[in-house]
Amino acid sequence: MSAKFFACMLLAWTLCFAEQVDWGSNIHYEKPELYLVNGKQTLMNNKEWKNEMLSMFPKEERSLNQLVAVSSWIDDSFVFDKGHGVTIGVITSDEIYNSKQIRGSHDKALVFSSIVRFLGYPCIFVDTTSITWSKNYNEGLPVADYALGHVFVEVYFEGKWVLFDVVKGVFLDSYDVKNPYILIDWHEFEPIGFYVIDKGRDNWDFGIYSLEDLTTRQKSIAPSVAANYE
Repeated sequence: MSAKFFACMLLAWTLCFAEQVDWGSNIHYEKPELYLVNGKQTLMNNKEWKNEMLSMFPKEERSLNQLVAVSSWIDDSFVFDKGHGVTIGVITSDEIYNSKQIRGSHDKALVFSSIVRFLGYPCIFVDTTSITWSKNYNEGLPVADYALGHVFVEVYFEGKWVLFDVVKGVFLDSYDVKNPYILIDWHEFEPIGFYVIDKGRDNWDFGIYSLEDLTTRQKSIAPSVAANYE
């Protein structure tokens, strides 16, 4: 078997594997109105919460500053608990609001998504894995035994999709929704960036109901993340 033939087979295998990684191919970006509707996990049924949001964030404002203000309101109104991952895929936005506790980016992204959809901004929940974690796991190096990643939210604003980092309260307006790699360096635990695991209205929309579900998905795509990262 020639080296050239082997290289071609390896490339074909890599591309085939990459095609099996579904990081949001079911998203209809051309129909942003579909993402004004909350999913089952992000339903906002609490009338007190709705009234509070209307009193603070006028629906007619529509600005990136308002999105930043929503993120800041969450920071000021909730206690941030260190129980990493325990609520992933388990808790709803209403339950988080009632508890006034946030345990990581998943919880904050759920609350943020519920609010901004209620205010009239279409948005998509983006679950990602750490590129560094994926590369180390794929190479057999020591890694954390839980899903190490981050959640972003894509918000449709003034005719384009903007990527919002709900934890840092910042956004990227130069952003390709079709590129699964989000290369940023402002998170201390991840110097390279993140790779999209999946997208939807919330975790339940793409079958994540626990930290174990997320970790399993993260491990399954690690070879593809490592193979396609340059």
